[in-house]
Amino acid sequence: MNLAIMEEGFRKAKKILNACDLFETENYTKGLMFKPSKFSKDFFSISQDRDYYKIYKLAITNKDYDILLKDYSFFQFSCESSDINTIVKYRYAYYETPSEFPTYEDFLDENGFSYIDCGEELIQEYQQVIDEAKFKNTVTPLRYDYDEDLYNSPVHPISHLHLGFQNEIRIPIKCILTPHAFVSFVIRHIYWKKWKQLMNDSNFCSIYYVKSECKVLPNENFSQDEEKDFYMN
Repeated sequence: MNLAIMEEGFRKAKKILNACDLFETENYTKGLMFKPSKFSKDFFSISQDRDYYKIYKLAITNKDYDILLKDYSFFQFSCESSDINTIVKYRYAYYETPSEFPTYEDFLDENGFSYIDCGEELIQEYQQVIDEAKFKNTVTPLRYDYDEDLYNSPVHPISHLHLGFQNEIRIPIKCILTPHAFVSFVIRHIYWKKWKQLMNDSNFCSIYYVKSECKVLPNENFSQDEEKDFYMN
């Protein structure tokens, strides 16, 4: 996969998030670039911290995200290239919001207003609701990694998915995910109720079924031992 495919996958990711009414905003301050250096040094310095809320809060404060969702969960997308046509590392991440609170539109509705009535005028009051919201009992962040340098079959698959927080779950994947495919996976498993309703819509299905766009790994990047193990295909 090259940078052009990465960029196209990012555009399709935004499209499917809009179709689900999950998309809030793109972080335009970083432009359409995928170098890991766009994220703050502070974020990477605490990304392995055991305090998930601390990691999440810093990322929101520093705008260390590419796409922010309406529930204040967010996505990150980055890659590294050996040259313009050869990407050797991918990292996509979904950070679930650790608190429960209404969307801005629901907040307005609960207080007898609509977005047409007041636009962003009550955004500070809404921010207070977010700050005072109760923590969830659990969160399920997801991260996809592809790293040619760290490939060590079968211990460390070249392409794999991390599920949850502070654990050793690393599920092998026999293909290279695009940003679009990763976002579709998150929608399917994190926003299940929305996904279930939308699967009755043929237009949504046409942008949801994206497995065919993911490049299958060559044999040298997926060993016979890995073939005998459980993996995502």
